[in-house]
Amino acid sequence: ADVNALLNVGEGYVRPLMHAPGCSAIGVTTGRAKFHSSFLGRVTKAAAEAGVDARELILRLGARDQINAPEPLVAQLAAELAAEGPRSPVRVDIAAAPAETPREFGAQVRERALELREKGRKHALPTVLNIVATPYELTRVSPFVDVNYGCALSNVMLAEAERLPEAIGQADGLIDYILLDPGPGPVPWDAARHTTILTYLDHEMWARAALTHLTILFGGSVAGKRLAVTGVPPLAFRAAQDLAESGAETVLDAAAAQPGAPTPAGIPLAALADVLPGVDAAVALSPRRHAILPGHVEAMPQGSLLYDGGIGSIAREAIPAAERRGIRVVRVDMRPSLAATALERIGMKRIVEQHMGRAEWNGVAVVAGGLIGREGDIIVDSIHRPTRVIGVADGMGGIVRPEPGDPRVHTVRQSIAVQCLDRWDASEG
Repeated sequence: ADVNALLNVGEGYVRPLMHAPGCSAIGVTTGRAKFHSSFLGRVTKAAAEAGVDARELILRLGARDQINAPEPLVAQLAAELAAEGPRSPVRVDIAAAPAETPREFGAQVRERALELREKGRKHALPTVLNIVATPYELTRVSPFVDVNYGCALSNVMLAEAERLPEAIGQADGLIDYILLDPGPGPVPWDAARHTTILTYLDHEMWARAALTHLTILFGGSVAGKRLAVTGVPPLAFRAAQDLAESGAETVLDAAAAQPGAPTPAGIPLAALADVLPGVDAAVALSPRRHAILPGHVEAMPQGSLLYDGGIGSIAREAIPAAERRGIRVVRVDMRPSLAATALERIGMKRIVEQHMGRAEWNGVAVVAGGLIGREGDIIVDSIHRPTRVIGVADGMGGIVRPEPGDPRVHTVRQSIAVQCLDRWDASEG
């Protein structure tokens, strides 16, 4: 095995997925060579001057002298390596690699659901597992549970939609809600017997998160900003549309458009390289697939913004290149938007199932939960668990203030007070 090639693969493709520092390639190499780190500066300098791999020089030095690193010996070994010439390059194409379900996938989902339940109880929050079936991701279970945005939340990405019933079944009964984007296939409702499924469109949420983040990064508005958008069609198209509707001068990368497929109306298509020299920001939405390369960065104006709206949309080499040119590099953080999407659907479901309705209390008609009342009906906050009077229906979906001393409002308030006391008695008894 070419150990250095494996270390390169690890540094380039595994480390970005890690959430702890782990061992560096140099750290592994110094351990293999029994090399003392105090000599590292001397060896890396000699390797750079000779144009050789510092790891190879460390290994060769370790084979000759594990105690000292005299400069003449280091220089001699560096020259020998340079004379041998470079090794054959190793090419790794992650984008072409097939999606692979991790071993014990179901056990990972269940473990995350149990952690969600524990943290939800500890923080008195609803528990939500977001499950997305998408061809643009690899199958993976997030190692994190977030509790900072109003719910306990974690994520499962599925490259294979046929694994949805398994993922849902492993979490069923352990958590409150599954926030689900099933992709183009049907929703497997039967897989959840105890946990509520809430459906949504993941690409809409991602686009909304990117728009919200960019708006804040540009000081409160994207209006008048020239933005180049690239990436996979569902994400790039939706984000381009949202940005254009918010006033941005948006241009969509022609390479992101599929031949014969419809593109967002009113948004021009152009080659990305032609647009970049005049942009305020390049927005890339291409999960785990590089859409922005070092050459793209070189074409962007200094002081512009490079935005990774897909996490993994920017090639590793493009990031230091951007920083050298004074271009800010920012990645999307969709946690607030994802939590807001979950809470929005939880709240709307609660309104429909727990608050909405029509009733008559002591001869007075009441409505709640968005149900359009007849003119004069009294509007309350909930039919099933009322706490207050909101107003009087105007018959068209609007609300007007009740007249002072309206006896119907007084009757409804008395009824609410009785119901609150009954609920209190029931809870105590």
